[in-house]
Amino acid sequence: MTSLPQSTRSRAAAGLDAAARRGRFELQVCADCGTVQYPCRDACVRCLSEALDWRCVPSEGTVLARTVLRSSAEPWFGERLPIAIGLVHLDCGPQLVSFLDADSPAGGRVSLRLELGASGRAALHAAPAPTEPAGRPGDPAAKG
Repeated sequence: MTSLPQSTRSRAAAGLDAAARRGRFELQVCADCGTVQYPCRDACVRCLSEALDWRCVPSEGTVLARTVLRSSAEPWFGERLPIAIGLVHLDCGPQLVSFLDADSPAGGRVSLRLELGASGRAALHAAPAPTEPAGRPGDPAAKG
């Protein structure tokens, strides 16, 4: 029998699950001051406005720190060890903890996605961000 992750989640975080079901990367954005925030809250972390919308935001960022979880008392995690996790600073502002692909080093650029797990809850996953090929034909930077 496969265990499920803990299902306790705030009402504010239901937007993450909805975005994952639609295959989109959305976070809360304050309609009054424009702050992109995570974790999900009932009020803006910057101006305390309750006018928070779920919007698609850029999913790229930098891994600030990473570690590998090798032991856990939680059955769901225990079945999946080892698991790489890390602190990611999104280019659009917030810092968040995410599962990391094995080839996502500290200092590396990543792209995040929301994935639905077996419990129907969204989880953050980061993979190396695609890189632009250097010196493409017609690229002004490629000219000497």
